[in-house]
Amino acid sequence: MNIGIIIGRIGDVDGVALETEKWITVLQKMGHKIFILSGRFKRDIVAPKQQKLLRCLSFFSPECEWEQNRAFFFPPDDPDELMAHLEATSTRVATTIFNGY
Repeated sequence: MNIGIIIGRIGDVDGVALETEKWITVLQKMGHKIFILSGRFKRDIVAPKQQKLLRCLSFFSPECEWEQNRAFFFPPDDPDELMAHLEATSTRVATTIFNGY
């Protein structure tokens, strides 16, 4: 089975990345083919053809920093701008996936 993973960063030492790598190893041993869409790769986890960099997924991208600031630190009274931005970002991610990774 082909399995896709979307993650902000992979190959790093944070808990989510490490746990995801464990699952990738288990799933690969079970015979599954893993594809990773990430905002940051510290190192290769799967074959290069099975991974794709999409910078807007990185926690340190300008888009994500803006989203975090608007959502958590400086929320506006009217969330329409934030919601439109999130919709545009999610459309970009979906388009990347549906256009053949």
